[in-house]
Amino acid sequence: MARTPPSERLLNLVIALLNTRRRLTREEIRTTVVGYADASSDAAFERMFERDKDILRELGIPLTTVGQDGAADDVGYLIDQQSWALTQIDLTPAELGVLSLAAELWHEQSTTADAVRGVSKLRASTGFGQEGQILVGFAPRLGEAGKHLRPLLGAIAGRHEVTFRYRAASTGETISRSVQPWRVYTYGGGWYLLAFDTLREEPRSFRLSRIQGKLTVSATGDAFPAPTEEVVQAARGSEEHRTAKLAIAPNRLHALRARANGTGQKLVDRDVVTVEFGDLEQLVDELVSYGDGVLVLEPADVKDSVLARLRVAAQLGVDSG
Repeated sequence: MARTPPSERLLNLVIALLNTRRRLTREEIRTTVVGYADASSDAAFERMFERDKDILRELGIPLTTVGQDGAADDVGYLIDQQSWALTQIDLTPAELGVLSLAAELWHEQSTTADAVRGVSKLRASTGFGQEGQILVGFAPRLGEAGKHLRPLLGAIAGRHEVTFRYRAASTGETISRSVQPWRVYTYGGGWYLLAFDTLREEPRSFRLSRIQGKLTVSATGDAFPAPTEEVVQAARGSEEHRTAKLAIAPNRLHALRARANGTGQKLVDRDVVTVEFGDLEQLVDELVSYGDGVLVLEPADVKDSVLARLRVAAQLGVDSG
């Protein structure tokens, strides 16, 4: 039988102590909390439980020891909810999405006790136990960024040039790119790199999921001047903002609906909405990912680009099949 990971055992212990109206004795914890049955002996359980208590207290979880009549067998444990829980915090869905993303990123890093303590308290206060329902469509997922997010963040911080092979969305062609990375940002649930393309001598955006193979970071730091915020904003927001009219399938694409404006119109059984956009390629990236969940009604260049992208994807599928 597979052993329960220590982190899962700790979570099980916290849940058990939070959901009891009375203290739990050591024996009750050993027999009812999933993970402690892995202990091969009484001594192994004692070591495991003492270690877990120390970790919980280090994380700021107020684990209280409750005795009765001085008998060791009657000693039990509780979590003082009043001293641990925060008062109600009102956050917007977008703010919840940022916190969820931060928690997911911290989960992938070596995290200090203060960071873990903060995330656990925010989750308890804001209802993150149901984040799957609360945050649908509001937070991009780290999985979409793939393995390139961490080295790109390091390259941006140290101003290292990077090279990679990139599959163009419009043609499916894969070519080599050498860039000076400026920012990593998200749009429509996707992750993008904003960088200065040294070959084309202009800023470009690259979707991380279309970077092919290995991304190489130059060993030389401070290889280019850090861009000013004005330069970055100009590179991202130089396009005139436009509006696209879309027909969305019912009860789908909540992320798109969250920022769309309803028109009150219907197309058969679809809801017609409008969304603002600045970068055509990024909007097309997003719409293509929704498959048959959305139809583009206008403008014509967005509709044509989506259809062209789908044809390329279909052809690639045929060629590789």
